[in-house]
Amino acid sequence: NQGTLLATDSITIIGTKDGSDAITVVGDNLSHTLPAENNGSVTSYAGSGINFEVYIGGTQLTANTSATQVSDLSANQFGITESASDITVNNSPSATNSGKTYTFGVASAATQSADNPSITFSIFVKDSAGNSRGTIKQVQTFSKSKKGSTGATGTGAKVVTLSADKYIITY
Repeated sequence: NQGTLLATDSITIIGTKDGSDAITVVGDNLSHTLPAENNGSVTSYAGSGINFEVYIGGTQLTANTSATQVSDLSANQFGITESASDITVNNSPSATNSGKTYTFGVASAATQSADNPSITFSIFVKDSAGNSRGTIKQVQTFSKSKKGSTGATGTGAKVVTLSADKYIITY
């Protein structure tokens, strides 16, 4: 017997080090399973969105959702471009978490015959001095959980009834 899920919670801990110049990219949903009919037609895209945060050392950068190239960025900002294969990217990304998180809503329109669509995100970064720090690629992969085919109708089940004269077990 399953009850109704009333609430969930999660926490993400990201290890960074002040003074370090390492770039850390955090994507929270890089692998997602889509429910589908047995012909491959996806029945729901719920939960397929993704969020990105970027850090240089211990400094969290600000998302610039209108940037399409590194020259569009100011210091301590990051931008993202995307390329999809057999699925459609949500084309209205937003900045959330006080502008620190780059959020893409749910994907859509997966190709029926493609069982493993994907989206490649190219994240470009400017550091505190306004210098380009290159591009980091992250790939969000999708798989389909296909409904099984309807099986043949089975025959009637046999019923077995067990009864005992005494309900005592001796050891």
